[in-house]
Amino acid sequence: MKSPVTGESSVGVQIGVLARLTGVPVKTIRFYSDIGLLPPAARTSTRYRLYGGAHRVRLEQIRTLRELGFGLGAIAGLLQRRADPHALVAAQLAAIERERSHLARAGAVLRAALAGADPADAALRVGAILKLSALQRASALRQQLAAPLRDTKVDPTWLDQLLGAAFDRIPDDLDDDQWAALVELVALVTDPSFGDALAKQSRPFWVRARRFDPKRWQRRWVEILRAGTPLVAAGVEPVDPRAVALADRYLMMIARATGRRPTKKTISWILARAAEHDPRAERFWELVAILHRRPAPPHAAIMRVIHAALRMKIA
Repeated sequence: MKSPVTGESSVGVQIGVLARLTGVPVKTIRFYSDIGLLPPAARTSTRYRLYGGAHRVRLEQIRTLRELGFGLGAIAGLLQRRADPHALVAAQLAAIERERSHLARAGAVLRAALAGADPADAALRVGAILKLSALQRASALRQQLAAPLRDTKVDPTWLDQLLGAAFDRIPDDLDDDQWAALVELVALVTDPSFGDALAKQSRPFWVRARRFDPKRWQRRWVEILRAGTPLVAAGVEPVDPRAVALADRYLMMIARATGRRPTKKTISWILARAAEHDPRAERFWELVAILHRRPAPPHAAIMRVIHAALRMKIA
């Protein structure tokens, strides 16, 4: 006997009523029934499917598992206890984590693209580099950054060391923060304006650096970093004798490399080069540090101390 209002019989309700009660489309319920995931409790004499209260509960379970991303086969295994639930849930969690990571990385690419003047071009540039293997990617980034600098008469040994410090041995397995740093780094390096700015900034130095010795330069630079790091940490003023001594050491290093005398004129030349400094260069090394899982380099902060002390000397 069936109610004329609800469609309910002594066995259960027809598919249309179940659809209204649960909000699941009739077509979906019928599909679940056909594949054995929600077999009807019985059929009427006219072959209409009938569903009971347990089917409503089962349908809610199916919907919940579908919202969690489970496939129909996995859902059948869980509900019919044909599979290890711990293994299935763990596998689904792993799949969700992979998808989350994929979306986070795709989002990083799109954010980097939007930061550029031409988002479509930036997305293509960044995407092309990121599709490469880790080794190919490092090689491509080295070539991209080296190309504009080679026109400045840069010392090849020094350039190779700089590029190696930036791009060699980048880990293959990157976490989300490292991936975001890599995307931003690729966007920066492949931006033609960045390479042009570095070339313009460094050209005056390399034109005069005929006496440049990369080994000596590296030794002197390491000495400056060691002496300057604690000064930055202490927040010394430009008039502090230690800051002045550090600035004098840097002045001598530049003068020797460029064949100049350590005079006020040379200081003015150094400060003019500093005024041309592209702040993206500092961000470049911050991103490299994130990629290599090491602390941000103190170079920029030390140079600010040195430049401030040099300005005091000619003020």
